[in-house]
Amino acid sequence: MEFFPNVTKDDLKKAGIPTFNNEEHYLIKPQPKKEQTIVIELENNKYMTVCVMPGADCVDVKVHGEHAHSDLGEGLHTFFRIKNENKDNS
Repeated sequence: MEFFPNVTKDDLKKAGIPTFNNEEHYLIKPQPKKEQTIVIELENNKYMTVCVMPGADCVDVKVHGEHAHSDLGEGLHTFFRIKNENKDNS
């Protein structure tokens, strides 16, 4: 996995890479065809994991720690499909 910590939002835009807001941005390039997980440490002993699943066209995002949705187990668990212009994503 490659991590690019000093990439500016303007540099990302110039490269045609999407951005989200006006805060700091970090570019992470997972290895092709290999499932990898990024762990993000939040405050108050909480963590967020983002699992990149190549070939599945999605990522798995989970928040770990105490939260209002304790009935969901150890964390909120959400899948996000990655839009593929060559497929029907409806």
